[in-house]
Amino acid sequence: VPNKSVVITFDHGWEDTYSTAFPMLKKYNLPATVFLATGFVGTNNLLWPERVMAAMLHLFSGGLRFSEMPLLVDYFSDLVGEAPEDYHETVAKVGVIVNRLKRFTLEERAEVLAVIGTLSDKTGGFSAEREFMSWDEARIMQSSSLISFGSNGHANISYDQLPENDVAHDIRLSVKTMVENGLRPIMVLSYPAGINTQEARLILKSLRFRASIASGQFPSTLRRSTEVPVLSRIPMYEEVSHCRDIFACRLWQTELMGWKF
Repeated sequence: VPNKSVVITFDHGWEDTYSTAFPMLKKYNLPATVFLATGFVGTNNLLWPERVMAAMLHLFSGGLRFSEMPLLVDYFSDLVGEAPEDYHETVAKVGVIVNRLKRFTLEERAEVLAVIGTLSDKTGGFSAEREFMSWDEARIMQSSSLISFGSNGHANISYDQLPENDVAHDIRLSVKTMVENGLRPIMVLSYPAGINTQEARLILKSLRFRASIASGQFPSTLRRSTEVPVLSRIPMYEEVSHCRDIFACRLWQTELMGWKF
């Protein structure tokens, strides 16, 4: 790989990767890789963090407040105050809830999601626009010869919360789904939620994956011959990329921290 090379990657397969990023990549003839959460492509489903945000804001718009949701009071009592909540305060609180839910077990998180979903359904539910690209759009991107596709898992559940057999099944299913829909996936995986485990790295090696990627810096000890390598990446979100100066500072911060790729 030439010095100062940059690899552009996108996770999940959001619709705006097709409608917004893809035209810019074509304009500047820039290759990129999209890691698909294959269970969501071509559907109106949402990843659970987006589902929580949408449902909670729907409930807020209907007049329901945190203090009226007993299970949330049990789990997040420090977020329930006596003062009336406004919209921006609710958005901030839901962001905190989502971050905390990431540390819950699957069972605990499912319990909270079920309660929020039930309350939302009782008030008419929320309408979700299509957030993910379609398989037709993915095939159009692939036909440009600029875009390759890899796996972001099928169910997009963090692999530290699944048994080994389920991890292997999820990875196989994601690859199988891409092939069945006319894609030629590269054998590289972007870990769901960015969390890699030794078990997942061993499974990927047994499935003949060439590499895996996650956010952060990973030492050479994660590059053993019995495991698939973990490649570091620099996460670029809206808040660090909406202007050129902030984007440059993000890259400079990474260099200052001494990350080696």
